[in-house]
Amino acid sequence: MMDIAGKTITMVGLAKRTGVAVVKALGDKDVNLIVSDIKPESELKEQLQELKDYNLTLDLGGHSERALDCDLIVVSPGVPLDLELFDKAEQRQIPVISEIELAYNLTSSRIVGITGTNGKTTTTGLTGEIMDRGLDQKVITAGNIGKPLINEIKKTGPRDWLVVELSSFQLETVWEFRPEIGVFLNFAPDHLDRHKNIENYLAAKKRIFARQTADDISAVNMDDQDAVEAAAGSRSQRYGVSLQQTLKRGICLQDNNFIFRDGKKSSREKIFSRADVSLPGDHNLYNTAFAALISRLAGVKPEIIQQSIKEFKPAAHRLEKVQELSSGTVFIDDSKATNPAAAVCAIRASERPLVLIAGGQDRKADFSGLSEEIVQKVQYVVLMGETAGKIKELLDKKRYNCYSVKQNMEGAVRKAVEVCSPKSTVLLSPGCPSWDMYESYKKRGKEFQFYVNKLTAGC
Repeated sequence: MMDIAGKTITMVGLAKRTGVAVVKALGDKDVNLIVSDIKPESELKEQLQELKDYNLTLDLGGHSERALDCDLIVVSPGVPLDLELFDKAEQRQIPVISEIELAYNLTSSRIVGITGTNGKTTTTGLTGEIMDRGLDQKVITAGNIGKPLINEIKKTGPRDWLVVELSSFQLETVWEFRPEIGVFLNFAPDHLDRHKNIENYLAAKKRIFARQTADDISAVNMDDQDAVEAAAGSRSQRYGVSLQQTLKRGICLQDNNFIFRDGKKSSREKIFSRADVSLPGDHNLYNTAFAALISRLAGVKPEIIQQSIKEFKPAAHRLEKVQELSSGTVFIDDSKATNPAAAVCAIRASERPLVLIAGGQDRKADFSGLSEEIVQKVQYVVLMGETAGKIKELLDKKRYNCYSVKQNMEGAVRKAVEVCSPKSTVLLSPGCPSWDMYESYKKRGKEFQFYVNKLTAGC
């Protein structure tokens, strides 16, 4: 455990969610706190008001030498690590850690850590729900799911479980973090504006296994070679998930049933069937299988896992049905699809004619795979946001007509309503982040839902 008593700690990035949470968590401890942010005080009024009762040294409007007058730096996940501040910290041998690393060092609870490019939130939510139903211990979900881990550690004890969704940004600066069960769902290119290249992005993800020992468990998608290789150097006990292979240890699909084996010759438990899963698409079969595997390894009985899966409802903006018209046309909100691979999964999950609304912030993603999927399965595309031109250029080369509305969700929905045919699906699955137009994918999804309901009233 980390000894922070009497130390000076700098929190870099006063993001409302993470930065404020860290300050509050450390406020009652014997530490001196410095808060450093590139924004000036005038742009941080809400956060500073929330922290008005805490004794803070402020370093705002940039990161000055004052931020380095410390023993430890905690960095918000949204802050890039290529700042000069962090180069100077390294030269002065000042440790730089994430909120996840800090929380890990301040808790004695058992941890499930879940990472991957797509499906983290669904898997984390379902895992937490199953374990909460099936175990006597307290079970809390946290992390990138929208709840800073540092906020939750006071609520759990040594026997309890923290099920933590982990992004690459959070994993970049963990050093001692060691989940009892570490999970790697899948891997596809993403966040290349931050990580610069795919190798750095994968390296950040692999850190989930770095400190595991033979007493720990790694759960890996055996149908994803990058995920398999990520766990290759881990000393942990390996369990797999597969829809394509028969596994000796883990969960795999056989004759439409998901079977669990623990590595012993005679072990074979049916946990759930394909028909039990209401979430559409093969990607959600993987997410569900991982949640079942984690829960079974934690000691939940198969019948509780199966019932939980049958009753599970996904979080908002994840292939969420918004509206169905008398014509049979369905409107689906998949605003959480913030990279091309997620949009491809959403397209593949539909068995109906598709009108797709796509595009958003330009994060240097490769849209070639998404454009191929569009040509094969989508009847009509409406593009918006910074990447509209980039995606349109790829589709133009394939002689595929599309429509661009740039910065206008109302126009996008209006066009989709105009061109959709009876018994088709209008799908918002952007394949991009929302930050060119919205503060979050949730805001984007809510605006989509608003205009769907407004423009289809009476239909």
